[in-house]
Amino acid sequence: MRCARPDAAGGTGTVADGGPEAGESWVRNTDRADGPIIFAGDHVSHIVAWQEGAAFSALRAVQQVADRVKAAKLGDGANNVIQT
Repeated sequence: MRCARPDAAGGTGTVADGGPEAGESWVRNTDRADGPIIFAGDHVSHIVAWQEGAAFSALRAVQQVADRVKAAKLGDGANNVIQT
């Protein structure tokens, strides 16, 4: 749905313009780590351009880091921390 005033619609100049399918595929492809890099922010959330999306994304990223650290402590040391 388009807003009559683009400036009032929020900062959604990203995949939101491509429809719901574009946004869902973007989130699916960026919500997991890329090697040692973990992405976080509203731009990798299904709630684009809102603080809520950024907060949910940050929680997901922190959980991924915690899972890696836990796996490293239970596994073969620090090497697991940076592997996907």
